[in-house]
Amino acid sequence: MVSHTSILAERALKLSCVLYDVEREVKKMDGQQRLRIRQIKSRPAANLLHAIVDGQPAETHPMAARQPRPSTTASNAGRR
Repeated sequence: MVSHTSILAERALKLSCVLYDVEREVKKMDGQQRLRIRQIKSRPAANLLHAIVDGQPAETHPMAARQPRPSTTASNAGRR
């Protein structure tokens, strides 16, 4: 049986991976482009990660409902 703690740890790890993926994506962009991509892709993941760390269920975090969960695949990078 999987514990609640391990489920939260797995979610936190996946969200951390999203943040690192975004940073790799924006590494060579200018400041304005980095900011825009981070706001679209990193902010929702960071907010959900913050909710997990605070012990608040991510689904009830105020930012969870406002921002869609972005895809960080290279094929979607130009579509946003």
